[in-house]
Amino acid sequence: MAIRYDKKLSREIAKTVRNFNAKVRRLERLERELVPSRVSVASLKQEYTDRHALQRRLKELQAFGKRGAEEIITTAGGVRTTRYDIKLTKERARIAKIRLTREINILGQATPTVYGKKTPRRFVEMGSEELSNLQARRQRLNKNIETMTKAQYERYQDLLRETYKRWDTNQGRIFRQSYYQILQDMAQKSGADPADVEKIIKALDKLNQVQLGAVYDTEQAFKDILHSYQAMKLNAGVITADTAQDIHDLAEVIDSLVDMYA
Repeated sequence: MAIRYDKKLSREIAKTVRNFNAKVRRLERLERELVPSRVSVASLKQEYTDRHALQRRLKELQAFGKRGAEEIITTAGGVRTTRYDIKLTKERARIAKIRLTREINILGQATPTVYGKKTPRRFVEMGSEELSNLQARRQRLNKNIETMTKAQYERYQDLLRETYKRWDTNQGRIFRQSYYQILQDMAQKSGADPADVEKIIKALDKLNQVQLGAVYDTEQAFKDILHSYQAMKLNAGVITADTAQDIHDLAEVIDSLVDMYA
C-alpha cells in the first residue's frame, strides 16, 4: 500500500534529510573519513512504500546527528568503522532476528496443505528446506560483530542486506503482481472461470507480505499452478487439462487457507 504523505510526515522527512546532509557536508569539509553518502527526499519516497519501514529509516538517519556518532573506532576484530555504523548494524540485526523468528514460528507450526487438506505432519516434523534456511539465516546473524575480521564484517553486512530484501515491499509487490498475472494467464488459456481467479486474488489481498509467503510455502496448489505455467512456457503454450480444475479447486478452499494466516 502506498504511503500517505501528510503534512506531519512530510515535515519530518524534510527536516531529517536536511539535518543529515548538513552534518555530512560539515564532515566532508573537514575531510573526515567514512562519511555516509547524502540522501534526498525523492530517493526515500522512491525506495519506501511502507510507512513503518520509512519511519525506521528516518530514525536511522536521525541517529547520525547525535554527538560522536561519526567517531571512528577500531573493533576488537580489527574493523575500522564509525560508532554510527556499528550501532546501525546491531539494530538492523536485532530487528532482522525478531522478524526471522516470527517467520520461523509461523512456518514451523504450519501444516502443509494440498488444496486445503492438511497433511499428517507439520513442517517442523518434515525437515522443510525453507524452514531450515530461515533457521540457518537467523543463526548466522546471531554473532558478535565486534569480534569479526573485516572480511567477516563485510559478509555479515551483505547477509543483512539480503535478509532485508525478504521484507522489501517493492519486491513483495512485484511477487504478488507476478503471481496474479500468472493466475490470470493460466485461467484465460485453460478456460477456467474468471470468477475463480478473482476470488483467489481478493482473498490473497488480505495477507501481508510475510503471511502471503507462508500460505504460498505451505499450500501445494500454488506450486501446481506455477509448475503448469512453467510447463506451458516450455511447451510453447500447451496447457495441461487439469489447470482449470486446479484453479477452481484452489478457489474453493482459498478463504479457509487465508484464515489460517490472516
